Amino acid sequence: MRVRGLLEWAVGHFKPAMIVIWGLIVAFISSAIIINIVANANPNSTIMNLSFAPSTAIVKVSGVEYRNGSYELAPGTYHIEASAEGFEDKAFDINIENGKSNDVLFYLETTSGDMSYYERSNVDLKTMRLIAKSDESAKVFIESYDKKYRLITDTPIKETYITPAGYANEMRITNARSDKRCKGTLCILISGYAASESSFKMQAIKMLTSRGYNINDYEVFYEYK
Repeated sequence: MRVRGLLEWAVGHFKPAMIVIWGLIVAFISSAIIINIVANANPNSTIMNLSFAPSTAIVKVSGVEYRNGSYELAPGTYHIEASAEGFEDKAFDINIENGKSNDVLFYLETTSGDMSYYERSNVDLKTMRLIAKSDESAKVFIESYDKKYRLITDTPIKETYITPAGYANEMRITNARSDKRCKGTLCILISGYAASESSFKMQAIKMLTSRGYNINDYEVFYEYK
């Protein structure tokens, strides 16, 4: 009898706590099931990866303005309009497919046909290289750019030159694109020992010209020891 009474007492006291515990367990399981259903309904986000040049262009996707970046959009067809001062306007439609990343890449051509703007903007040049992977005209531009401005990719260059006094010294040409003074992408730094500034510059120009480079195509910074 004592055992039965003890059991009845335990059930009476712990019953409310057990109800709460089982309630929490049921709620947890229900939440997990709902989350799993939602996740499986759309396992991949529908994303638009937008990359365009120049980065200063005004780009509207079905009337809404966007910048370069990644955005979640509902699947469907969208109309893109892009414009920038000094560039040809562009308009076209895109189809955003469900459950995948949709890459949208394009660039605007200048009204003059001169592509030098992209040669001066490091941000836009990177975008052009990305676009060139799937756009033939952008690929042609990048190939032409790399050929014309090969000094940037050919650096660093070391050259021995003779000072006016007859001493042999080393001249070093490096890519200065990250230099704070650089306003675009075509920047080089020429450094070395210089007994005479004018002689050093003359030797640098002579050396680069002999290798087929046009020093006038670049922003040039000099550092002397």
